[in-house]
This record gives sequence, C-alpha cells and structure tokens, in this order.
Amino acid sequence: MTYDEKIQIIMIGESGVGKTSLIKRYTNNIFNSNNLQTLGIEFYNKEERINDQIIQIKIWDTAGQEMFHSLTKNFYRKADGIIIVYDITNKDSFDHVQDWVKSVYENTDTYKEVQMIIVGNKIDLEEVREVSKDEGEKIGKYFEIDFFEASAKNAEGVRNFMVKIIKDILNNKVNNRNTINIKNYKTNTDKGNDKEKNCFC
Repeated sequence: MTYDEKIQIIMIGESGVGKTSLIKRYTNNIFNSNNLQTLGIEFYNKEERINDQIIQIKIWDTAGQEMFHSLTKNFYRKADGIIIVYDITNKDSFDHVQDWVKSVYENTDTYKEVQMIIVGNKIDLEEVREVSKDEGEKIGKYFEIDFFEASAKNAEGVRNFMVKIIKDILNNKVNNRNTINIKNYKTNTDKGNDKEKNCFC
C-alpha cells in the first residue's frame, strides 16, 4: 500500500483516563470497559482519507503510571502530534494536564512544530462530572492548544478531535516543506550572487 503521508501521534495522560479506549474506538470502532492497563508503549495503526489523500496513522498508546513517564518522554521527539487526555470525572487527572504540557515543552526540541490537543474523556458520565467544560476550555486557551470533549464509550467527539489533529499535522508538514524550499531557494540564490561577485571575466 502506498500512502500519501505517514504520521505518528502519541496519546498521553494519567492512568485510567481512557487513552486505550479512545484509540480502540477510533481505530476499530470498538469499546471494552475492561481494558487492561497499558504497560510501557503499545502501537495501533489506522488508514484515513483526508482531502483525497490516503494517510497512514500510527498511534502510540502510553502508560500513565509515573514509573513509565521517562519512557513516554523518549517518544515525544518522534511524534508529529500529541494528544493529552484527562477524565472529566477525575479532577486529579485534569490538574495534571499542565504537568503533561510542561513535559512536552521540556522534552521536544521544536515543540511548536508538534501539534497538540487536549481531550476531556468520558462525557457519557455527565452525572459524576468533576471538571466542567468551561474549565477545559480555559486551560486550552491558556496554553493555546485546541480543546475537545469526547466519549470513548459512545464514540461522541472521537473522530472530531482525531481528524482535527491529523489535519493540523498535514498542514504543518506542508508549511515545513515550503519553509525548506524557501531556504533552499535563498541559499542557491546567495550562492549564485557570490559567483557573480567573484567572477573576473
């Protein structure tokens, strides 16, 4: 299979927020309330058609336990996109969002080129919500990161945030290529000008 683009996304957040469930819902449209805790890193693949392009998406599912945080950080630099997930029924998981954002900033060389979004999962459990949508929107605005709410259980919002980050990544890749082309053009032009300056004919 030939792909127009290949992109890599890492999903991070505290243990139990539903990262694995979100990924399985997106990649295979399934939900299992008895997912085992992720230990280390697991990989999932998905083909997606965006703007008439066929995209291969590799999603890294990470363990939220603190003992695995150093392992997770090693994958930040390889990722095109990072999804930070919290559980709307668990205030503590939300309070750690800023720690995850800070971790990304500290462990990527060019974090502005890595596309990030924040996702509040488990909106199907509205009756036990501990984090309001307004709070989620505020932290998104504070860090200038797009914010979404979703439910892995009933699939609400899952495709929306995945398509958004995929499109952001694709646009970023195009912009980077254009920047490289401009730099190459300027470099070649400068070389040409130098040759003219040094011409003794």
